[in-house]
Amino acid sequence: MRRLGLTLAAVASLGLAVSAAYAEADKSRDDRSIGARTSGREVTREETGNESNRQGKIDDKKATERGMAEAPAVAQAAGVACTIADARYTGSGKSGNVNVQTYEISCQDGPGYVLLSKPDKSADAIECLAAKASADEATAKGQKPGLLCTMAANADPKARLQSIAQKAGARCTVTDAAWIGFSASTGMNRYEVGCSEGIGYIVDLPKAAGQVKTTDCLVASAGGYQCKFTPKSAIVAHIGALAAKTGRPCQVSDARLLGATSRGTNYYEVACTGASGFVFETDAAGKIGKPIDCIEASGIGGGCKLTDVAAIQSSKENEYAKQLTAAGVSCNVENFRFIGREGNTQREVVEFVCAGKPMGLVGFFPASGKASAIDCLRAESRALKCQLTPRASIMNNLTSAMTAGGKACTVVNYQVLGPSVGDGEVLEVACGGGEKKGFIIDLPVDRVKPAQALTCQQSASRGGDKCALPENV
Repeated sequence: MRRLGLTLAAVASLGLAVSAAYAEADKSRDDRSIGARTSGREVTREETGNESNRQGKIDDKKATERGMAEAPAVAQAAGVACTIADARYTGSGKSGNVNVQTYEISCQDGPGYVLLSKPDKSADAIECLAAKASADEATAKGQKPGLLCTMAANADPKARLQSIAQKAGARCTVTDAAWIGFSASTGMNRYEVGCSEGIGYIVDLPKAAGQVKTTDCLVASAGGYQCKFTPKSAIVAHIGALAAKTGRPCQVSDARLLGATSRGTNYYEVACTGASGFVFETDAAGKIGKPIDCIEASGIGGGCKLTDVAAIQSSKENEYAKQLTAAGVSCNVENFRFIGREGNTQREVVEFVCAGKPMGLVGFFPASGKASAIDCLRAESRALKCQLTPRASIMNNLTSAMTAGGKACTVVNYQVLGPSVGDGEVLEVACGGGEKKGFIIDLPVDRVKPAQALTCQQSASRGGDKCALPENV
C-alpha cells in the first residue's frame, strides 16, 4: 500500500541550555571572603606604617629575600596554584587573636595574592582584586582599609586576566576587570572582564589547580545576571548586528539570547520597533540562519518574550480562519498550533481544534493560492502527529463509525496504515471490553462508517494487511 510522505522544515521543541556558570554569580557574592579577612576577622597590622613593623622599616631587599624564601611554602599551605614570579614579606599582624605573618606574591600564570601565615603553619590567601574590593568597601564606609597588594607586577590585573581568559577560549581584549567573589563550594575566584570587542565575560579561576571556565555576558544575561562592564545596550547592539545579517528589516529595540544547544547553535530573539519580532540562530561556525516568526518559535527556549505573541496569535488565527473559509473548509477555531513548514513548498502547516470536529484538523497555507486541510487521521498517514486533538476523541469517533457500520467494537487503540484506494484511510483498530477482536477497516473521508471492515483473521487470509497492535496479536 502506498504511503504519502511529508517533509517538514519544522521548528522542533528544543531543549536549550544556558551555561550554569552565571547561575552562581550572585551566590559567589554571598560566599565571598573579600579583602584581608580570615575566618570573619579582619587582619590588623601591629606596626605603625604600611611598610614598617615593630622593629622599624622593612628593607626592600630583605623583604624580597625573605618573601622568596618563605612565601612558596605559605602559598602551598593556603592551597594557591601559583608559579611565583616575585614575593615580598610585608610584616606581621593579627587575625583576631592570632598572630600572622603577611606576604605578597605575584604569579607568572595568574593574579597575585596577599598571604597570611599562622603559627600552626596553616595559611590563608586573598586575591589582589579581592583585597582592593575590600579596601574600597571599607573606605566608602569611612573605615580603615585592610591589606592591599602594592607590587608593580600586581598593579594591573587586566594583563593577567587577559592571558587567562584567552587561554580558556574567550575572544577578548580586556579593558576592565573586577573581582566578583569567591565560592567556597567550588573553590573558584570569579571575575568579570570587559572586552573591547563589545561582549565581556565571567571568568571562574580555581584557587588551586584546575580548569578555568569562561561564560560570555550574553549567556550570563540570559540567566538573569547583568555584567557591569557589558551593559544591556551593548548586548542589544551585538545581537542587532547579527540580526541584520538575516535580511529581515528590523529596527531592533530589544534583544536577548534564548539559549544554546550542545551542538554549539545559539538562538536569539529580537524585538522590532513597529514590527513583529523574530528568532534566529547562529551555528557553531557563526553562520546566520533564517529568521523564524515568533508565532513559529514557541518550541525554542520557551518562545518569544520580547514580542506580544498573544496579539500575533489572535491576528494569525483570524487570518487562518479566513483562508480556511475561502478554501471551503469549515472550522470554528478554538485553538491552533504551528507545526512547521513543508520542505519543498514552504507551506505553513498548522493544527487546529475546531468546534464539532472530533477528528481535528491540519491546515496547509501557501504563500499564495488557496489553503487546504485534512483531519488528524489523514495527517497520521503523512507522518504528522496531532497534539491538540486528544487520541481519546478520535477513538470515540471511530467507535461511532464502527457502530454505524454494524460492527460492535469499542475502539481502544488504532493505527493508520496508509491511504486507501479511494479517498479514505486504511486503519487497524483494536476493540476492548468483551469484544476482544480487531479489524482492518477502509474508512472514507467523511468518517461516517467503514466502506469495508475485515477482522484481523479475514484480512490476513485474503492477503491483506496484517494486524500488529498489541491488543490484536
